[in-house]
Amino acid sequence: MRQAPGGSGRRRVARERSCFFGETTLYFLHSDACSRVLRELGQTKIISIRVRNLRKTAAAKSRDPATERKPADGTKAREPSDLEEFKKEPLKRAQAILRLRSKEKIGPVLSNADFAAGLAKLASEAAAAPKAAVALSKFALRPEFSTAAAAAVATAGGWTEPSKFGAEDRRLAADALERLRPSWGLPWLVKALVAASERDSHAALRRFFASRLILASGGLPGAVDAVAEAHSGLKPKGQLSLIRELRDCARPAPGDAKPFAFIAFAQNVSAVSGHDGAQLKQEVARLLCAAASADRGLLLDEKFVGLVTTLDAAAGATLREDAAKLAAGAPGLKPPHDGGKPPPEKPIPPDQATILREATWSDADEALGRALRDMGALDRSFQRLESVVDGEAADCTRRAKDASNFVLQWVRQAAHQRSIKVLNSAGERVQFDPLYHILHDDAAPGDYVRVVKPSVVRGSGAQQVVLVRGEVELD
Repeated sequence: MRQAPGGSGRRRVARERSCFFGETTLYFLHSDACSRVLRELGQTKIISIRVRNLRKTAAAKSRDPATERKPADGTKAREPSDLEEFKKEPLKRAQAILRLRSKEKIGPVLSNADFAAGLAKLASEAAAAPKAAVALSKFALRPEFSTAAAAAVATAGGWTEPSKFGAEDRRLAADALERLRPSWGLPWLVKALVAASERDSHAALRRFFASRLILASGGLPGAVDAVAEAHSGLKPKGQLSLIRELRDCARPAPGDAKPFAFIAFAQNVSAVSGHDGAQLKQEVARLLCAAASADRGLLLDEKFVGLVTTLDAAAGATLREDAAKLAAGAPGLKPPHDGGKPPPEKPIPPDQATILREATWSDADEALGRALRDMGALDRSFQRLESVVDGEAADCTRRAKDASNFVLQWVRQAAHQRSIKVLNSAGERVQFDPLYHILHDDAAPGDYVRVVKPSVVRGSGAQQVVLVRGEVELD
């Protein structure tokens, strides 16, 4: 006779379910899920139910000594460090090192041999991989890593063609090569400049590469020598663009630079004593000699030559010989006696058209001058932000700073075209002049004050116009 469902059948199912739960451990993330399953199964008696976090369970299993890899001698295996990984795969691990900002973290990196080996491998990969060259450029542009990067670049070959780089990557690479200046750097910059001269839409890139080429080659003669053969492959229109760019980059900015500017600069270090003072004086003497090589008229100023002699006797003797040769070649040029002053320059009065044109520009020049002056505050804000952030935030800050500099370069260029410049700098101690300064206290002209916001002027000499008076406070 067939047994009706209900009695012993239900008991048999219950026993089977009880055995199932007695031998099985259930893992649930939430108690709600556990209750829902119990309601569906209709089970009232459970021997063991464990609620665990699956992530913790997985982590515990990964740390299980039984499953951990061990060498043959039984010692615990050591995980490879970041620098070891950088040595093996420098391109993949470069960004992690570039995020470091504190000296405490950068110091051990520089002293580790794996870092130098990784840079050497990165430099060898840069011959065919633009991404490797870009990563190496980032190291070269960081002052902390620049020396190590320069050593790696010097021992490796040249980089791949500029045309294989993106526009921004080409800028970055050119900036790095201008600072590193390897033997193959000039040809690379020339190729980048020539490629940018082929299209009118690449005017900004053309200006950038021309300026970097002039800096890397030591001046306009070196840049012209570098492009002497390369530019012949361009069409006449491209050649015209390249020549104009070199001319514009080499054209000196308008100003009234006189020998006293170098003298005031050098006098600040002439009183320094000790070993550091001697080295500093020698470097300043070399700087003044380089200035005299660019502007031979400085040789005719006795104060300038005398200051160089005070800083470095050998360099001063060389300048005096050059001054004598210059005077002998042009009898009309005589070095002034010590204490003598050159005759005052006679200002050339502007014509009516110039006056009207300048009047229409006055409001725009004032706004441009204020923007030029406030750029320093923006830069200081980025510096303060960089000093308190690290990691990904520091990387984002750097990119924001680079983006702002990319935009503000056009403000600098416009100010340069209009001969607008900022006088002095915030915190500098100057003599009070009501024409240039705003002071909310009582002070007589000539009293020393401290600059809060610098003045902005246009032009130089007798043609100079004050666009924005600076704010000063009593010293």
